[in-house]
Amino acid sequence: MPYLQAIYDTYGSNGPELVVLAVNIGDATSNITGYLADNDLDLPVLLDRNGTVASQYGVVGIPVTIFIDKNGTITDTVIGAFGNLEDLEDRLFSILN
Repeated sequence: MPYLQAIYDTYGSNGPELVVLAVNIGDATSNITGYLADNDLDLPVLLDRNGTVASQYGVVGIPVTIFIDKNGTITDTVIGAFGNLEDLEDRLFSILN
């Protein structure tokens, strides 16, 4: 999450070229709000209360990062956390360019 926050802080204001969203699966709003506050995160978080969206995207475990291009096509999926910010940026820039 800290790396997603860094991407959001750095590139999130680039307009329609990049949208950063986190999706929470099944947690209560109060748990999410507390987690974000405790970890100094303010990126947008969507709620998937019953796992419908996760199922539609084939998510079988978390964390998972799904990269979707401007045409709505899934271009990459990374299962597990990123080890560093550079790895995340490399994946991101491969679909933006």
